[in-house]
Amino acid sequence: MVNPVLDLFNDITTVATMVMSTDCPVSDSEILFRLKKHEEEAEQEYAAAGGGKQTHIFMEGTLPAVAEGRTGKVFTREELGLPADKYIITVVGNRLDAELDETFISLMKELLSEYPDCVFAVVGIVDKIKEYFAGNEYRNRIFYLGFCPDLQGVFGTMDLYLNPRRAGGGWSSAIALMAGVPVLTLPDCDVAYNVGEKFVVQDFAALKATAARYITDPDFAGMMSGYAAASAGDPQDKMRQYVQSMVNGINAVLEGRK
Repeated sequence: MVNPVLDLFNDITTVATMVMSTDCPVSDSEILFRLKKHEEEAEQEYAAAGGGKQTHIFMEGTLPAVAEGRTGKVFTREELGLPADKYIITVVGNRLDAELDETFISLMKELLSEYPDCVFAVVGIVDKIKEYFAGNEYRNRIFYLGFCPDLQGVFGTMDLYLNPRRAGGGWSSAIALMAGVPVLTLPDCDVAYNVGEKFVVQDFAALKATAARYITDPDFAGMMSGYAAASAGDPQDKMRQYVQSMVNGINAVLEGRK
């Protein structure tokens, strides 16, 4: 659900809401800017929930990310307590204890077991995951960085952003691309929407196989890093264009009422 306080202003003005997920929330806003259109049955349910009074505008292109908290500092692995000679896969989020399920944890263990040069760096506050790995053979190959306000600066020390099956993560994955870090994700989620098809695989088997290729094939990894940096483009310019398209959409709705 979006912020219900904003919906209170519907009585005095036109409220437009930007949905920050590929899902469609419950909202009384008259205009909803959405990232993705779903199947027809789901769209009919969304329309009914809005009482037929909402206008849904589907945005073209991915949501631009502007790196908040950017200090301009270039971090080193030594400063972050990370090994200099390992392939570092990062897992990022504010709700990782809930989002990392048994299937994803098994994937982490398999990669650690089969590829000795691979380690994980976890960005975000975690408790359950730390406890899980504390008592096994992989405890010295998982590094916990906690909350990192300068994500882009931290991502510059990483090799790959690996996304679990979840909603959310779209913002941090876009910042990873800005840092030239390729993203690896399953489809039909916020991260897949934000990063584009080059970084999406269809199932967990492909997730593992592609992660293994990143670890063992430096030419492939370098090529995908180049794609990552190129796809990010100029975030400020992309944001200006994105906001202008939203303004154009609002104006079109208001003009249609005259």
